[in-house]
Amino acid sequence: MSISYNELIETIFRAIEEVNKLLPPEKQLLKSASTVLLGESGVLDSLGLINLIVAIEEQILNDIGVNVIVLDEEVLANPEGAYRTIETLANWILKKGI
Repeated sequence: MSISYNELIETIFRAIEEVNKLLPPEKQLLKSASTVLLGESGVLDSLGLINLIVAIEEQILNDIGVNVIVLDEEVLANPEGAYRTIETLANWILKKGI
């Protein structure tokens, strides 16, 4: 089964809603494709990013029934890579072929 970019963004936004329930208001993520996840202007610490990634994996499984591994240590090491923003993350997930 394949998923469109917009469907994936909505799935990621649902995961953000779940993660935001655990965060103080000043640390909550905006549901926007341009939200910075990793890097200087990102609001998440490393544990917060891992929690979001796990939530995204679970939400993809719930929404479309596909088990996808979003956590990648090599990608995580590059602050300008796939985890930089919601948009770059969504595009990277789509390239994985879900």
